[in-house]
Amino acid sequence: MSRTSGVGERLALGNVNWFSIEGARDFNRLSECRLEYVPGAIRFDVNETASFITVETATASLEYLSEITVGAVEEHVRTLLDRLIDGLPGGFQPVGDLRQEHRSNILCIAGETDEATEAAYARLVENGVVTSLREGAIRISPHIYNTAEEIDSLLDLLRELPF
Repeated sequence: MSRTSGVGERLALGNVNWFSIEGARDFNRLSECRLEYVPGAIRFDVNETASFITVETATASLEYLSEITVGAVEEHVRTLLDRLIDGLPGGFQPVGDLRQEHRSNILCIAGETDEATEAAYARLVENGVVTSLREGAIRISPHIYNTAEEIDSLLDLLRELPF
């Protein structure tokens, strides 16, 4: 037995990579994941490992975010998501807890049925709106580069559905 055997299990994780959690690779069951780490050293992997090709663009992005501030990004995204929530047509509702302490830059919405949600997702994809379908809900994640007009376009596409 190695003298270092079991050391990995005793080390504290500074950053939890979502792929270091048991079951996280099954996108259809993410809400069922328990906070149990996968065995072995993989739990210490970081998200999006280094790519030297993207270092320059990452540096420029960080400089930009430093200039405009993270708070401004958060406020902009919150405004967009509030606009989306307020404008949801009948038959669609937010999924999850909307209390302030539970909000994030991601919002999931769903139709009254799985079929309605899937039809809405297909309509968004057909029209170039980048979202994802996760666990029966449409996952929307705007950022600083998104606009109120884009949120309005997304809402218009949902309103045009026949339910």
